[in-house]
Amino acid sequence: MAATEQIGFAVPPATFQRRNIVLAFSLWLWCACLFFPLASVDVWAGESAQIPLYQMYQVGGLLQFILVSFAVGPRHISQALACYDPLQAAILAVILLSIALQFHGREVAILEGLTYTLLLLVVIACFSGLWTMPDNALADCFGGIAVTVFAFGIYAVAVHGWPADRRLGGIHPNMFGSVMLAGFMFSQFRRGYVMAVVRLSCLVLATAVSSRFAMIACVLSFLVFEVTSRPLGRRLALLALAGAVAVVLLPELLSSVLALNDPERNLDSGLTGRDEQWARAVVAIVDAPFGLGFKRPDTEHAGHNGYLRTLIEFGIIGGGVVITALLATVSTAVFAPARCRDDDSRRVAAARAGGLVALTFASFFQPQLFNLGDIHGLSMMLLLFGVRGRGPAAAAATR
Repeated sequence: MAATEQIGFAVPPATFQRRNIVLAFSLWLWCACLFFPLASVDVWAGESAQIPLYQMYQVGGLLQFILVSFAVGPRHISQALACYDPLQAAILAVILLSIALQFHGREVAILEGLTYTLLLLVVIACFSGLWTMPDNALADCFGGIAVTVFAFGIYAVAVHGWPADRRLGGIHPNMFGSVMLAGFMFSQFRRGYVMAVVRLSCLVLATAVSSRFAMIACVLSFLVFEVTSRPLGRRLALLALAGAVAVVLLPELLSSVLALNDPERNLDSGLTGRDEQWARAVVAIVDAPFGLGFKRPDTEHAGHNGYLRTLIEFGIIGGGVVITALLATVSTAVFAPARCRDDDSRRVAAARAGGLVALTFASFFQPQLFNLGDIHGLSMMLLLFGVRGRGPAAAAATR
């Protein structure tokens, strides 16, 4: 959706500014609860006793963000919901209707599925409320996420040392790469040399663990941002030339970075190495064409692919609506910066477009499009349900 106008509310400027600061800190705290425990809690090494501890951080961060959002800005949330375009409304409707799919299986599983779905809807509403901030405050808020990611990367390297054989302690390489991708994307919302350092550092760390999807997604995010944030000119031409020179003069380096010669990770494995998982997911879709409900599919049969899992969760029809609306929203977002009236709004719109393109690609390699427990799902919701200048709450400027 175009970021041509901001949403205005009759709120005293000082109060509105304090509300923006409180919300930003609450969001950063939630992100910190998702990131930092990964460096000290070895979730992926089979120490099941530690997993509940990690989930406690997740739940604590989530609940404090929801409570803060409704405490300081319930009116902003309701006004933001009124600004949804038909694509965003369609996705929200599918998620809401999917509650009917939860009533099967064990009672505990039903209760968990209902809780997850309702929390998902609440978080989406809270995320939309963040977009009522003016462009400079929103850029600071999202830039703070990037700084949090950067701090986590430095902390993880300090604890475990430089990655060896793709491993950084007990953190899964692709999990780490997903976090670095988020830092890269959100750093583009804000100007400054600090954000440039954060971007470069996130890309270097994603490369250090050889997370291919994260590296490619970072490049996609950067290219879309550069193309949409300013008229085509000398800078883009220089970037294209540098890329062409790298392909011609440094093919071995590129092959090494992308692990094209790794017999366990080469193109013969279908690039992802998950062909068998995808095949099981297709079987699961055929077995339950109307869907199983959010968070109900067995992880082993969900394909480790956000789009396949969406079809399993919401059914062929509901999942198809979600995926179609997502792709249409991404397409709209790419053209939105051209309609912006000033540099700040254009930058926000371009950063959103770059982030959505990157996440759309990365979702082929992530287990879920929407998720309350990892940064990929949070980033997708945060960017997908952004609102700007629509509906009865729209005004020329934010007070």
